[in-house]
Amino acid sequence: MGGEFANDTKKVYKVPSGMTESNQSKRDHYIYVTVTGNKTKILAEPKRESQILYEVSNEMVKAWIPEKVQNDEYMKISTFNGNTGYVQKEYVLTDIKYSFVFEKDHEGMWKIINIDSIW
Repeated sequence: MGGEFANDTKKVYKVPSGMTESNQSKRDHYIYVTVTGNKTKILAEPKRESQILYEVSNEMVKAWIPEKVQNDEYMKISTFNGNTGYVQKEYVLTDIKYSFVFEKDHEGMWKIINIDSIW
């Protein structure tokens, strides 16, 4: 998963930062997750009554990490063939649930300054 420096001073480091694609902006980070279930609905918008775009069954996808913690019940995902939509979080399986932010102090020691839920 790795991490990345959060600013140019290289004194603040965030883990995991997720991965990026060469054709995406640097801020668009994702991790790989599995959408569980048989014919799990992928929606056009993050709401239950939204149009169903397609269905997946126990498929690995990219889950886009939001810039801010979102407490809604949906996650934005993309399949490997390029389809993008929203899935209910209850169908997403991942072992990465938190991000950590470290800061280097004046003595050169790294300390955790923040722990956030990614989703």
